[in-house]
Amino acid sequence: MKLFSSIEQVIKQGGWGGVICVGNFDGVHLGHIGLLECAKALGPVLVLTFEPHPVGMLFPERAPKRIATPERKLELLEQQGVKAVVTQAFDRAFAGTPAACFEQLLFSDLGAHTIAVGANFTYGAGRCGDIESLQEAGRRLGGRLFVFPELKVGGLVVSSSRIRRMVAAGEVEGVRDYLGRPFELEGEVIEGEKRGRALGFPTANMAYGDILLPKPGVYAVEFALASEGRWRGGVANLGHKPTFSTFSSAKVELEVHVLEASGHWYGEKAGIRFLSRLRDERRFAGVEDLKAQIRADVAAAKPFLKP
Repeated sequence: MKLFSSIEQVIKQGGWGGVICVGNFDGVHLGHIGLLECAKALGPVLVLTFEPHPVGMLFPERAPKRIATPERKLELLEQQGVKAVVTQAFDRAFAGTPAACFEQLLFSDLGAHTIAVGANFTYGAGRCGDIESLQEAGRRLGGRLFVFPELKVGGLVVSSSRIRRMVAAGEVEGVRDYLGRPFELEGEVIEGEKRGRALGFPTANMAYGDILLPKPGVYAVEFALASEGRWRGGVANLGHKPTFSTFSSAKVELEVHVLEASGHWYGEKAGIRFLSRLRDERRFAGVEDLKAQIRADVAAAKPFLKP
């Protein structure tokens, strides 16, 4: 898959004579996948996406949490058979691009024979361009517009905003119906306080970036080191460790007890798939009560884990 850092870079290399899919593609959910599948039937696909998220640049206080890191988004797009991706910097200057100029970029300067977008697509300064104006631009400039209709699951529209709400509420089982896969995050294994090892349940403590997190609690998960790519079952605690800390002041931490495996793994990259939320996090009266609950959590997690 070819990677471009700007629209201008593609134009300088001769443009793209195939299909251009435009959107943020955060999470590459089932709606995005449906759009890409249709687009691939029309020709080789280039995805035009933006960094940072336009809402986050224009309204920082409303910046949505990422469903996937930019690196993971590229991996997911490549898995869908996308031939090239342009990650266009979305700054104040680009946000001020008039709708007519953006139409010119797509149909004339880039040379796409088809532009593919979702049903709610808007563009241009002040978001004044819409599906109707883009269709008219295609007719005027000799191109075609393909509009992918809203995809619904269980009567509800598949959208990045819905997925964010579900993950934030801890609904990690249900969100698979919208993502098409478990919700996952990536991070780095860091050294912790080694309490889990002392309890007989060693954990991999994870550092993560500015990304969407599930509701604090205990989860059945799968864990994989990037260097291995092998998914192992586990139980994750996401929260404040209230038995050992002051709940109001502790930061949100993520630690995973990996079943049938242990190691230090410090400094290694790892992925975590959230399969099911088992319970809320709570404070225990003592260490023995906590150990008994961890054993119960492991038993509760096993039905959700691959044999």
